[in-house]
Amino acid sequence: MLYLIGLGLADYEDLSLRSVKIIKKADKVYLEAYTCIIHNTLEELKQFFGKEIALADRNLLENTQILVEQAKYQDIVLLVPGTPIFATTHTDLILRCQNDNVTYKIIDNISIFNVIGHFGLFSYNFGRTVSIPFFTDTFKPYSIYDKIKLNIDCNLHTLCLLDIKINRDYYNNQNEFSFDPDNKTKNIFMNANTAIKILMDCEKHTKYNILTENKKIFVICRFGHPTQQIFYDTIQNLLKKDFNGPLHSLIIPGPMEVVEKEHTENFFVQNKK
Repeated sequence: MLYLIGLGLADYEDLSLRSVKIIKKADKVYLEAYTCIIHNTLEELKQFFGKEIALADRNLLENTQILVEQAKYQDIVLLVPGTPIFATTHTDLILRCQNDNVTYKIIDNISIFNVIGHFGLFSYNFGRTVSIPFFTDTFKPYSIYDKIKLNIDCNLHTLCLLDIKINRDYYNNQNEFSFDPDNKTKNIFMNANTAIKILMDCEKHTKYNILTENKKIFVICRFGHPTQQIFYDTIQNLLKKDFNGPLHSLIIPGPMEVVEKEHTENFFVQNKK
């Protein structure tokens, strides 16, 4: 049997008791190591569960049939930071289980999508989620801005997820990271400052008049973790801030309803006290 178990966004304390029991009884446990992160080292996870945990890197998850074959004869657990199924690799894994008549179970947890509606915006007023990749001299997908414009035109808000490039070493040394996409030796995370600059570059290119220096947006830092920080300010002011460690994400609000405006302003007034 194959279990896809969400780890949440902070650490193993976010796991349900049901999940912990399944993990401890499993024949093999893998930790997904490249679509998201949690704030435990691999050694801490091994000690907590009292068993060996292997890292499931990009190569393994792009060859998911390996896990399916193992799950035919053993109980296999794939631990997923956040919650399962939002990544296309998870969907592929489930489809392969269905095609091979392998039993599977999905156990959800908190993910970045829980941020929707959390700070005053109504969840039903969100449109398509947008992923912001690192831009290079030869790769500038301005089409991401078209998706934000489509949401705005439909009076909808946009959750923006920021690019990460992590390798197997992350869970052995979490302090070795960089916000610089040109750093070839460390795990790379896009910070909010870079994401905002990319969107402003998109604005300059498209002239959609969506983002200006005085436009207020949300910056979410380390959502679900004890060090969580949320900012709601103008782009001009946000670009001056240091948001500290990953993960970061953005919300680009569309036109707000009266109650949304009131709730948002009250939330940030209360949290400044």
